[in-house]
Amino acid sequence: MQRDCGIGPDGFGPGNKCASGGEVIGKGSSGDVVAKDGKVYKNAFINGKKTKESEVYSKIAGSEGVSQGELNGDKIVTPQYKNIVSVDAIPEKQRQSIGPIVSKNKNDIYAAVNSLSSEGYDYNDVLQFGLDDQKKTKLFDFSAAEKSQSVDDAIRNNASHLQSFFNQFGNKEESSRLGKVTDAFLGVRGLIDDDGSFDFLDDETSAIVKHLHSGLSDGKKPRFAYYATNARHVGIPGISQTDSAKHGPLKIIVSDNPISKQDVSKWELTQVYSVKPESEVANAL
Repeated sequence: MQRDCGIGPDGFGPGNKCASGGEVIGKGSSGDVVAKDGKVYKNAFINGKKTKESEVYSKIAGSEGVSQGELNGDKIVTPQYKNIVSVDAIPEKQRQSIGPIVSKNKNDIYAAVNSLSSEGYDYNDVLQFGLDDQKKTKLFDFSAAEKSQSVDDAIRNNASHLQSFFNQFGNKEESSRLGKVTDAFLGVRGLIDDDGSFDFLDDETSAIVKHLHSGLSDGKKPRFAYYATNARHVGIPGISQTDSAKHGPLKIIVSDNPISKQDVSKWELTQVYSVKPESEVANAL
C-alpha cells in the first residue's frame, strides 16, 4: 500500500515506496523512518505531542558536530549518511581501523556530546555519528534520549557513552583522558555543591579535585573543562590547573569562563566541557 511520506506513525511497511518517492528504511520509536533525495524523515509528533527527538533537535540544532536536523512541519529532517560510525553499523573486527577518523574529529565529537549534556539530555544509547562529504562526524539519532535529573547527571552518563565509543573505535587513550577530566570536573562541581560525592572519590582523584578547587578564587562552580598533554604550565589568568609534578602528565584545566580560541590553540588545549550558567540551566530543567 502506498501513502504520502510521513502520514501517521504507522503509515508504511518496510520497503514500501511512498507516493512522493520516499522509501521506508526502518522503524523507530516514533514510527516509520523514510528516506528521500538524500534526506531522512521521522515523525516529530505522536498524538499531537513532540517526540523526545524533535525536542532535542529544537534545543541543539546548529551546534558544532551535530547533524543538521530541522523541524519541517510534522517531520524531523536530517541528512542521510552513507557511512555511519557506530557499533550498530560497523563489525567489531573493523572498528579499530576507524580510529584515525575518530581521532581527527575528536573536537567535533566532544562539542556535539557536550551540547546534548549542557541541555540536560542523556543520549541513552550507543553513540551514532554520520560522516558527511568532508568526513566530518555528525552526531545524530536522538530517538532514545532522555532528560536527566541534572546537567551533571547528563554529563556523567554521556561521558560513559563516549568513553565506550572511544574504546570501541581505536582511541583507548582518549577514553582514559575523558574519564580523568570528567571525574575532576564533576568532582569540583560536587565539592562546591557539597553534595557528598567527594567522599566517594579515590585518593588520586580527590587530591586533584582539592587542588583544582583551591585554585578557583571566586568560589563559583567551573563551567568549562580542558586538557593538555604537553604537561607545561598554562599561562592564562583566571583558570585552575593540575600540577604535572604532582598529578601526572595530563594537564586538566577548569574555569568559570571560556578560554579564547586563540589561547586554546596557543596552549594546545582540548575542550571537553562547556556548561551554561546556573540560571539558564535551572530554566532548562
